[in-house]
Amino acid sequence: MKEIGVGVIGTGFIGSKHAEIYASLEGCRLVGICDVNQERLHAQCDKLHCRPFTDYRELVERDDVDAVSICLPEANHVGASVDCAQRGKHILLEKPLATSLEDCDRILEAVAGSGVTFTVGHLLRFDPKYAQAYEYVRSGGIGNIVQVKAQRNGMISAGYGAGRGTSVMFHVGIHDVDLMLWFADDSPIRVSAEKADGVLGSLGTEDAVLSTVKFRKGAIGSVGASWVLGDRLGSGVNASMEIIGDKGYISIDLGAERGLRVFSDSDGWLFPDLWHWPSFGGRMGGALEAQLRHFLRCIREQTPPLVSGAEARSAVAVVLAALESASKGVPVTLGS
Repeated sequence: MKEIGVGVIGTGFIGSKHAEIYASLEGCRLVGICDVNQERLHAQCDKLHCRPFTDYRELVERDDVDAVSICLPEANHVGASVDCAQRGKHILLEKPLATSLEDCDRILEAVAGSGVTFTVGHLLRFDPKYAQAYEYVRSGGIGNIVQVKAQRNGMISAGYGAGRGTSVMFHVGIHDVDLMLWFADDSPIRVSAEKADGVLGSLGTEDAVLSTVKFRKGAIGSVGASWVLGDRLGSGVNASMEIIGDKGYISIDLGAERGLRVFSDSDGWLFPDLWHWPSFGGRMGGALEAQLRHFLRCIREQTPPLVSGAEARSAVAVVLAALESASKGVPVTLGS
């Protein structure tokens, strides 16, 4: 099996997890990681035995780097993605693809012209709960989709930490927008939304957004996203989804209780993650490991990834329409 050399650009919360998983995968070598925070960068490189870089261009210019995970803030997605594509590097770009359709198109044009494998990190497609639900929907088990309902609630610390640079819909809600589009397998034609901003409005972001979507074939969807839950809840995120068909129904519940509860006097109740990036015996697994394995397999076998650039762009289009509707107080019609 050909060894694939990988670099990770950005080692914040999610980038550090990418790096740790790549370092543990067979058929893959973590060549280096890049971050502007030198203390964090060198600590991670010492732990994972790879090379540190403070300029991602130096990392991707290396001949032994075949692929990259780009885990940068949304504002930096375009430049890094275009540079990596032009250098012929396969790319896994953390969600969202971008925060404007113009930037989405710049990235996709660069990727199309380079011939590299490109995908966007919509992680929940690799979560077994959603993946199994998708298989059941595609099998016709619940008939034709009539409605998809989703709610995802994040912690207030995430709102304060990320709110100055993004919207709750791009940080939280786009997970369920992507899933809704995946399950519905249809074109959204109209989006309406309302927002609340009494807590985090001073940061330039919303407390919560509730959006509804009309699909071309008649189905409807709704996505609610918030990030004002108290951190003492200890769960990180609380989410649910219902998929209603004309012959059946699917319910997915990622509530506070994830099958494991831990209580301590200092921290109260904690609900450790068992699905997305759980660690067992010092090795990280879960949906993120499945996603990275899939990315490497697509490179090796030259097969299309589960999440295409076009699909990621569609999710961005719905989020932008929801934010426009919430701001203007009117429905927004999407182009064909």
